[in-house]
Order: sequence, then C-alpha cells, then structure tokens
Amino acid sequence: MPTPEPRFYPAKKAVSALALLQLMLATVHYVENSLVLHRNYDDFYHAESRLVVAVVWAFTLCWILVTLTLLFGTITNRPPLLLPHIIFSVIWLPFKLIVLIILFISSARISSLLFTSFTIVIIAMSIPCEWHCYNVMHLLL
Repeated sequence: MPTPEPRFYPAKKAVSALALLQLMLATVHYVENSLVLHRNYDDFYHAESRLVVAVVWAFTLCWILVTLTLLFGTITNRPPLLLPHIIFSVIWLPFKLIVLIILFISSARISSLLFTSFTIVIIAMSIPCEWHCYNVMHLLL
C-alpha cells in the first residue's frame, strides 16, 4: 500500500516550479548584465552608469543565491530556508517595477520590456505561494 503524500507537497511543487523558473530568469539576467558590463565597458561614459549595472549585477547574484536556498529548503523540508527568498522578493519586486517604468519611459526594446514584465509576474506570483508553503510546512513539520 503506497504511503499518502504529506499535505504540504502540492505547495512545495508549485514553489519548486516557480523557483526553477526564477533561477533560469536570474541566470539569463546575470549573464546579460555580465556581457553588457564586459563588452560595452567603454560605452559607459560616466562611472555612475557603470555603477548602476554593477549594482543590478550584484542584486541578480543575490537573487540566484536566495533562489538556490529556496530550492534547498523545499527539497530538505526546512521552512526557515524559505524566508530569505520571500524577504528578498518583497524587496526585489518594487525594484523591478521601477526598472520597468524606466524602460517604458525610455522607449526601450520590446524584448526588454517583456522580459522584465514576465520577471515581475513570476516574482509576484511566487511571494504568496512561498508564504503559503512556508506556513503549511511550518505547521506540519
């Protein structure tokens, strides 16, 4: 007779899928920022513009690290490891919204607008899913 799945498995499945999607988005974003910073270094006339790309690059690296922590927490059933990603996402979401507004105002490429919009939607969807998963795992473990 097979053992029934614990009640937190459906929440973990959704969080794991969103985390993998975020990991892919963050990796693409990280590679893109690395290439922009490396290949177009001379195009940045002011140190401030280089600094902006470097800060976004650093935040993206943090995003990758907290997403890996989230995946590790869901795989090993450790609810406290979900909290860093939730906290980071709450901070990252308004930042990405500001970036989207700036891209929209500056008439950026449609691909950049779509990529940033898709990232915002995924982050916005993941926050309540992660919080629900955290609560269910915390109660049942």
